[in-house]
This record gives sequence, structure tokens and C-alpha cells, in this order.
Amino acid sequence: MAPGLPNYQCAAYRNQLSAWRLVDDVYSASWLQRDDTGRIPITEKAKTYLPCEAAEDDQDYSTRLQRSPFDDRFARSLRQFVNLLLANGIQLENIPPILENQLPNIDLHGSTLRRMTQEIALAVLRRGHTFVLVDFPSGGQPMNEAQYAASGRRPYWVHIPATQVIDWIHDGQQLKQLTLMETATIRDGAFSEKQETFYKVFTPGRFDSFTVVKNDRGEEVAIHHPDRSGVMGWVLPSGLVEPFPFIPIVCIYGGTKTDIFQSRPPLKALADLNLTHYQVRSDHLRKLHLCCMPVPELRDSMRPDGEPLKLGPTSFVHIRDPQGSFNWKEPLATSIEQSRREVLDLEATMDLLGASYLLSPSDRQAAATTMAQVVELESDLQGFADTVSEGVTECLALHGRYYRLHSGGSATLSGNVIKDQGKDANLLIAYSNLADRGQIDAVSLLSLLKDQQFLPEDFDIARATLLNRDPRMLQ
Repeated sequence: MAPGLPNYQCAAYRNQLSAWRLVDDVYSASWLQRDDTGRIPITEKAKTYLPCEAAEDDQDYSTRLQRSPFDDRFARSLRQFVNLLLANGIQLENIPPILENQLPNIDLHGSTLRRMTQEIALAVLRRGHTFVLVDFPSGGQPMNEAQYAASGRRPYWVHIPATQVIDWIHDGQQLKQLTLMETATIRDGAFSEKQETFYKVFTPGRFDSFTVVKNDRGEEVAIHHPDRSGVMGWVLPSGLVEPFPFIPIVCIYGGTKTDIFQSRPPLKALADLNLTHYQVRSDHLRKLHLCCMPVPELRDSMRPDGEPLKLGPTSFVHIRDPQGSFNWKEPLATSIEQSRREVLDLEATMDLLGASYLLSPSDRQAAATTMAQVVELESDLQGFADTVSEGVTECLALHGRYYRLHSGGSATLSGNVIKDQGKDANLLIAYSNLADRGQIDAVSLLSLLKDQQFLPEDFDIARATLLNRDPRMLQ
């Protein structure tokens, strides 16, 4: 990471790494991956997220680690938010025909624009921002116009997570340089392969690929790879490329933007609570395990001084007492009840920060969630939808630039992403029961369903009622 080499990580990148590592770890629960024996290994990361007690040996800690389930509410909330954003699809306007034909395979790997937008939105919610490179396949040998038309070469999108953009130079008006770190699997002989890290340095109209290795003196040096470098720009009918005066990369923000290519993960508070819930729940389950049954206690005068005591469901406490006695000691449930309530309180708070209350109005009432809280969450989600839409529109514009088009059209997510959400299934059942018992007629039932958005806005109640009475009206 020495200055002067392409693997240099700028200060702005390094400052964001700790927050990214936290949200990535909580999203994937990486420290809970089991080994070949099916057990969760004791690692430093495991001890970080589930701290080892001072007097706890490795065997006891390992047992506690295996018995501590992790609730993936952070990851589920991110997926729920993205599903809300895309519930009504993506509205496209003024898309040029040449781009429209390419949207069903936007990345040349079979991803539709909707699927790419879903991937982008999830990454933005996770880390605060992400990148999309609008690239063009390398040209190779020059071609004539007929060969170029038959080649099928066209622009495509590449999603680049924020963790891979390690350095950049921006003058406040234009991006002058950007370094992308990517790891590729390279064949290393007939029956082996290896991981190799490449650094792509983008400048207006060009990218150059490097690896960083150590020479015979142990010094890091950069190796340039011309075969993995090239020009980015307008493709001429001959197949040659006229360089762009810019770098075709879009940064899409979703969290609080603090500076150029800098932001705060919007749901980091939920990730922190998810970890706290994991730890508190582990403590609660440990109490239940240790105190789930009364513990036998033996008192006599024969026990040597200093002999250690060990507490557990299958052991007993041995205490010196000249009088001598044997009985059962049952713990008070106060501590267990307190930790149980703490677990439930954390879960309620996580639900409030997540998407649960947007999905189910009955849950809002049960948790006494105020409308102000719901409106605030809806507003945040709508603002997020707008920033994602703007980013996708900017990517479409870059896509169109390869064809020298002035616009690539626009993409928007529905004006009110919450409007058609939160349809309470219990309410639908209640309405249906009223109709089954003859307490309301068909027109009233349809009116209630339409008011609660169970039916589309353009649903014609009068026509539907007539068709039900006389099917010949269809003719």
C-alpha cells in the first residue's frame, strides 16, 4: 500500500473500511461458517462478535459459541427494503430502441435491468454507495464495418462494490483517476489454479491493469499488463475506439453522502443492534442452560479448602459446613425474566428500524408504532428510491454515449413505494367473512377492498357487479 504504486489505498477509502467490514460481517454472519466437522471454529472474529468471558476456557467458550443462534434481521431487512423498492417494477421512459433491446441482458451475463437494479440497491443499502462501470468489450484486431456489425459487440454494465474502489482523484468537477482492485482466479498448470489481485487504473478514455509483486530485494514493484489494458470510448465502424474525455463510471449513493465517493451505511444502527441482540440472546440462553433445573447442594466439613467449584446442570455445589446438610438450590427467575425482556425489546427496536412495520399495519398497532415513525421510514425509503433511480438513469446516459446519443432515457421507481404495501391479510379475511355471512353485499365488499388497495385504482366496481349478474355483458 505504498504511495506511488497502484495498490495504494487513499485515506477516504481507509476511513470507511471499518464500517463496511461491520455491515458485511453482520450481513453474511461470516464468523459462524462451520468447518468440515460441522462445528463453528473459534476465531478472533468470533471472539470479537461474541466476547469470551475472562474466566471462560476454550472448551466452555466453544460450547457457548455452538449454542448461540444468530438472527439475520439485518440481512432480511435489507432484502425487504429492496423488494419494496421494486414491488411495482421500474418505469422506463424515452429509452432509445438500440438500448431497449439490450436491457434484458444488461451485463452480458443474462441479468435484466431489474435484477441489476436490485443488486445495486442492496449494495447501496448495505454500505452507503456503490459503483457501476459502463464498459465495452475489448476490440482486439481492427474490423471492417460488416465484421463489426456481425461481432455483436455492445456496451454492458459492471457492478463494482464500494470495497473495490480503493483510490481516486476528483477535482470537484470531474473524475480524473480511479483505481479498482479485483481478484481473479488464474489457471496455474493443468490441475491447479491461484488467486491473483489486479489493479485497474482508469483515466479519461483509458484503463491500465497492474499487479504488484516483490522483487529479489523484497521491494514491491508494479507490473503493467498491456493485454488487460485498453481504450474506452466511442467505437467506430472499423472497430477502432475513439477515447472518451471522461471515465464511464457512476457512483450511486443511498446513505448519507459525506463527500465524493464517501457515505455512511444507512442501516448501520440496525447492524449494531443485530450484534447486540446476538450477544444478549446468547447470555439469556446460557442462563437457561445453567439454571434450567435446581442444583443439588451438599454441606459438610470434609471438603479441603481451596478446592474449585464448578457450576452446571449436571454438577453440584460442595460447601464446607460443620453442621452438614443436603438440599436443592433453585435460582430466582428475576435475572432470566429481565434478560428475556431485553431480548424482546431489542427485537422490537430492530423491527422498527427494518421494514416489518411497513409490511404489516397490524404489527404497527401491536407495537404501538406511531404514524410519525412510519411516515419517517416511508420518507427515507422514498428518498432512497429516488437516488437509486437517478443512478440508473445516469448509467443509461453513459450507455447511450457509446452510440453518441444525447440521452439514454430515464428510469424511475414508483412514486409511492409504500402505497401498495402493508395489505393486512387478517383484514382481507375479516371482509370476506362479513360477505360470507351476508352482512355486506358484493358492492360494499368490493368498495372496502378497493379502499384498502387490495384492488387496482382503475377497477370498475359497477361493471364487475353487472358482469357477475349477467355474463353476456362481456359480449
